[in-house]
Amino acid sequence: MNQPAIHIPTYHSRLIGRIDETTAVCDLLRDPAVRLVTILGDSGAGKTRLALEAATLSAAEFADGVFFVGLAPVTDAYFVLPTLAATLGIREQADTPLLATLQRELRTKRLLLILDNVEQVRAASAELDLLLRETQCLKLLVTSQVPLNVPPEHVFTLPPLLVPTTNAMSVEQALTFPAVALFNDRMQVVQKRFVLTPENLTAVLDICRCLQGFPLAIELVAAHSSALTPQDLLVCLRHHLAMSSFRKRNNLSSRDEILDPILTWCYSQLAEPMQLIFRRAGVFQGGCTVETLHALCVEAGLTAADVCEALQHLTEKQLIQQEFMPGNTTRYIMLDAVRAYTLALLKRRYEWRQVAEAHAAYYQQYVAAAALEFNTTSQTTWLGRLDSEIHNLRAALAWFQSCQNRPALARLVCELERYWTMRGLNNEVTVWASTLLEQPTALEPALLARCYTLLGSTLMRKGDFVQANALLHSSLQLYTDLGACLEQARTLVHLGGAAIHQGQFRAGLGFLDQALALQCLPMLIRLCC
Repeated sequence: MNQPAIHIPTYHSRLIGRIDETTAVCDLLRDPAVRLVTILGDSGAGKTRLALEAATLSAAEFADGVFFVGLAPVTDAYFVLPTLAATLGIREQADTPLLATLQRELRTKRLLLILDNVEQVRAASAELDLLLRETQCLKLLVTSQVPLNVPPEHVFTLPPLLVPTTNAMSVEQALTFPAVALFNDRMQVVQKRFVLTPENLTAVLDICRCLQGFPLAIELVAAHSSALTPQDLLVCLRHHLAMSSFRKRNNLSSRDEILDPILTWCYSQLAEPMQLIFRRAGVFQGGCTVETLHALCVEAGLTAADVCEALQHLTEKQLIQQEFMPGNTTRYIMLDAVRAYTLALLKRRYEWRQVAEAHAAYYQQYVAAAALEFNTTSQTTWLGRLDSEIHNLRAALAWFQSCQNRPALARLVCELERYWTMRGLNNEVTVWASTLLEQPTALEPALLARCYTLLGSTLMRKGDFVQANALLHSSLQLYTDLGACLEQARTLVHLGGAAIHQGQFRAGLGFLDQALALQCLPMLIRLCC
């Protein structure tokens, strides 16, 4: 019997202290009546790791596979279904809504999808509900800080790790509590000779209580223990948590009351160059590589070796996670709570705009370099790279839009045309090109003409010939005024194709004859192939 495909990320550290919770989620996934399970909990509670563990143990139930869909970088609910489809390798159909395509493709599949970090795109829950209604065996395992509130949802609330309420116990008894077991395991990673003893047990129990059993907080404190004993670590911890007036003034949540001062302490232990790398890593959506992060640190005089060393250190300190996905290169990601902290740091230091602009400019250059390789033997490699960077590409587009930098936005949209077309991302083209054309006077004629052609050719593929013809004629007029013969020919080819698709063969051949008359035959052949 073939093993089901399991496309989920793996991490270095193991899950500790969630045996009962894992069993409960597995039972829900194996229940035929349950189609949607939401693991509900604060950031840093361990929702993602629990979901991955339960999915791995339940994989045999899903003959068509288990797939992880990371939604933490997705800030617009519109892109939830495209992200899901891309993960599954399902292409958008030009003349069919993506939801209908997914419903058709997944109708009989025995499939488990892990949708991670859904809270910020909860508006997509209605579409997810419709997807479940029109499929027979599909199941969704969701992690979120808020419920989706749709009829098929089964909410599993994930509490913090259990912490002893008394110190009157033995070492063996203490290790049966998940919070203590996690702290002990992570301390032994940092301090190879660490042993939980009756002498340090009280301090360890107090540390776990101070941290209220939050797994991320426990991991951070243990990772930064260095050579400190639990007793010394407790003194340091109490000092950094003694911020009750600060907490009330800033209205922090229970999680942030713990994590904010802990992250401040962790950050203070980094050397200045490493602090800079840590801050700049926070601007990336969906993680980064050594290459992409280094690009944002070059102006500070840091080398790729500096960045590589920093990432290794930050990974050891649990400030960054090293994520391995089947078939992809290793990426460095931040948990959303840590990333939120870095973004707050950037804004407090008045660095956010500078770093966000550098990030967007880098990805504009990245896409331009990729576009030059689309007609070479490196095409497949570059398509894969752009797939991995899709969330950062969307972040760059969103940044240019938020700054009202329409020329930069238009250039990036036009450079992405080939990628979007080759990946069948017609809806993405429509969204961004339509946004640009809301203010056409903000663009110079050549860029405006490219946007008209881009949206017109996309709408043509989607069967909207009326709007497509209007846009393509606008493009043709601009290119004629500019004397851009090659682009005129290209637009005429699109117009000819649109006419032929509508059965207007005489008109279509007329457009193609006009294109030939411009003497761009070799280029036209390449464009049509």
